[in-house]
Amino acid sequence: MLATGILLYCLLTLGLGLWAARRVKGIGDFLVAGRRLPLHITTAALFATWFGSETLLGASEAFAKEGLRGTIEDPIGAALCLILLGLFVARPLYGMGLYTFGDYYRVKYGPRAEWLGSILLVVSYLGWIAGQMLAIGIVAEIAMGIPKEWGIVLGSLLVMTYTRQGGMWSVSILDTVQNTVIIAGLLGLLWLAAQTYPLEQLTGHLPAEQLAFLPEKGTVSFWNWLALWIAVGWGSLPQQDVFQRVMSARSVRVAVWSSLLAGLLYLVLGFIPVVVSAAVLRYQPELVGADAQYALPAFVQAHAPFWLQLLFLGALLSAIMSTASGAILAPAAILSENLLKHLRPGWFSSPKKELAVTRGSVVGITLLCLAIGLLSESIHALVVESSVISLVSLFVPMVAVLWQPKGYEGAALASMICGLTAWLLASWAETALSPALWGLGASATGYIAGAVFLKYLSRKRPISS
Repeated sequence: MLATGILLYCLLTLGLGLWAARRVKGIGDFLVAGRRLPLHITTAALFATWFGSETLLGASEAFAKEGLRGTIEDPIGAALCLILLGLFVARPLYGMGLYTFGDYYRVKYGPRAEWLGSILLVVSYLGWIAGQMLAIGIVAEIAMGIPKEWGIVLGSLLVMTYTRQGGMWSVSILDTVQNTVIIAGLLGLLWLAAQTYPLEQLTGHLPAEQLAFLPEKGTVSFWNWLALWIAVGWGSLPQQDVFQRVMSARSVRVAVWSSLLAGLLYLVLGFIPVVVSAAVLRYQPELVGADAQYALPAFVQAHAPFWLQLLFLGALLSAIMSTASGAILAPAAILSENLLKHLRPGWFSSPKKELAVTRGSVVGITLLCLAIGLLSESIHALVVESSVISLVSLFVPMVAVLWQPKGYEGAALASMICGLTAWLLASWAETALSPALWGLGASATGYIAGAVFLKYLSRKRPISS
């Protein structure tokens, strides 16, 4: 019965996604829903940006290993990102009227910055999408009894199908419907946990190290603690999926308020899985075994009535599919609009061909991430690195010209290259200080040095008569 219910839910999702695809008439509809989304749909889309496998499954693993400090990246960092987006970033971005973040780097800096920034953007999504696909496989294995690998394949093809057809229209409409299921499922999960465990006594029964939130003593520990806040809180700001959702709003006011509302909603709902998984790990660790990613599904299987099992698994699938669909669409848009358009301009000779190439990019990105997901085991490990790549290479060039018409292209290129190189070297050397901080510092240094040098050269250049 449970497997049948999940199958019917997946088919309903597919049908609704294909129905929403009827609104797509051109590339503007496909990428940014014609910039016509109202407040409630834009809020739902922004909330669903990251509320997926990392929040519902990866949070259990992070809490088991790191305690409350494991919640800083997600849900706190993700909520912080959305709030910062609404307060500072959404308004200037929306006024530019662009389709992709690659376009942003081209307009602000030039074609070489567009090219390098676009490549880094596409790469930053691969682990994130693969993490969602792995999570789909885990849910399919638990709910339907099929091998995880087959669940990854079938779930990925399902999400790819409606994303390929409907683009942002399918993503946003399904986000709105699926968020209703997510909220109901999380509230049902919290109610069941309160009926099963003495949640009011939970903090008194957890080890002190798991409840520690502030950094440990020492300068390095403090800076590494700050790195947790900015990995997602800052690193996800220069991301295409966030950009597309903001640009899909029907007005700048909707773009700003939907970001703020989504951030607050994310913060409140994001702690429900943390509380429940903490209770499971404390009171019934035998349910979990060696892999803490299974804490919530194992708890539901052991204690929930059929209706709540179906609701929770529906919420879990909803969250994962909502995140995965937007994540697939984001690098596909970059690949098509900012890379292939320059490499193969003949493919974009008409609006119909442009739409076909972008849909083909959705298929290509999905298949690549499917291969990565089949070879991976940890959701948390896949997801975290994606935000760090954009933090160390794309954040500084984005913020530096957010309120300025233009910037030095050489400075942007130096920032991207220096930041990424420093992060890779620090990761290889396993430095005591977080590699993300080395990368961010090098990115800022590269930008400042490049800007100062280019400004000096422009002043020294003789004026032609």
